[in-house]
Order: sequence, then C-alpha cells, then structure tokens
Amino acid sequence: MQRFLVLALVASASGAISCGETLPLVGQAPDPRDTTVRQVVVTPVAVGLTPGGQVQLGVSIDAGAGVTNRTVTWTSSDTTIASVSQTGLVTGLMTSRTAVDGVVIITAASNFKPTVTGAARITVAAATPSPVRASK
Repeated sequence: MQRFLVLALVASASGAISCGETLPLVGQAPDPRDTTVRQVVVTPVAVGLTPGGQVQLGVSIDAGAGVTNRTVTWTSSDTTIASVSQTGLVTGLMTSRTAVDGVVIITAASNFKPTVTGAARITVAAATPSPVRASK
C-alpha cells in the first residue's frame, strides 16, 4: 500500500497522471468500455519527394479497448502539390515547370473520432533547371 501511494504521488507530481485518473493494476485487463482515442501517429513525420515520387506513410492509433474502428481517413492540404490514397500512399504532383518547393500537410483522422488526427509534412522539391550548354 505504501509503495503504491508513493508511486502515485511521484507520478502525479511529475504530471504523468492527472487528477481523477486511475492507474490500472498490474495484470488488469483493459476496460472494454474505454472508447477514448488518445492519439493518431503518422510516420515518418517529414518527407521530401520529387515530382512523381512516392512514399508510403504509416499510422498507429492509441485508443481504448472499446474503440472498434481503428481506421483513418487520409487527406492532403493541397492536392496540386501531393495526393494521398486511402492507404496512405503519397505522390508528389508538382510539374517540372514549378520553380519553388511545395509543402503540403497529409493528415490522418480517426474514423472513430475524427477530431483526433496525426500529420506528416511533405515537401515536393522544385524542378532543378537543366544546365545550359554554351554553343561553340
């Protein structure tokens, strides 16, 4: 009893738990009524692409045992720079005529609780100008 109380006080003082939060007992089964979606994590969090290049993003959802739908909906903040499929495959779309890098945020929103999201920052590199050869 004393060890648990000290641990709870240390955890509370460090901000690891909040007021009114309960700590699960060791070996205790997760509460099937817990429908809290705590976090959506997208990996990697930052990627550089070239026009036409692709990267597969990953996603993990930290949620209670009662969350039955652990899928996400993917969106792009600017589909002229990069698109994203519903499997998280990102494709750089800028054309070779683009002179500046494009930055887009790809977001994964929990389908169980759409206000909980994770994101990745995608930079699509500007086209590199072709070298000009001097004529002889």
